[in-house]
Amino acid sequence: MNVADAQTLADWVKKGGVLFLLANDEVNADLIHFNILAKKFGFEFNNDLILHVTNDKHFADGALNTGKSAVFPTSKKIFIKDASSIKITTKARSVLKTPKGENVVVVSKYGKGTVLAVGDPWLYNEYTNGRLPVDFQNDLAANDIANFLISKSRKK
Repeated sequence: MNVADAQTLADWVKKGGVLFLLANDEVNADLIHFNILAKKFGFEFNNDLILHVTNDKHFADGALNTGKSAVFPTSKKIFIKDASSIKITTKARSVLKTPKGENVVVVSKYGKGTVLAVGDPWLYNEYTNGRLPVDFQNDLAANDIANFLISKSRKK
């Protein structure tokens, strides 16, 4: 990511675009460059590691209760591991926090558009295919997020 590309994307969002940003922990993502874009929307990914899960016996270390929100209306408990926390600087608002109060999902209204950001690329087959203990609802969370993003992309 560079300044020119970040501005192009920000201009697109401002006109009504919907952007979904999935970061990762500092070891597995170039957060310095990714933050050039994130800062446009009022937040940045921190160079840290939250929700660290050492092995499959410790799924509880990545458990998050979603509560009721516009982003997660049906899923109640999800699993995210080894993420970066998100610092809100201006326009963004927190959607989901860790038990310690760290932001892990944020949303930002930017012009006519919307940006949703998660500190981990957590919605992939390993965590939506039934491998997790049954009380985790990542499959429902994936549907919730898709529906949220689609709702924001509809012409008003």
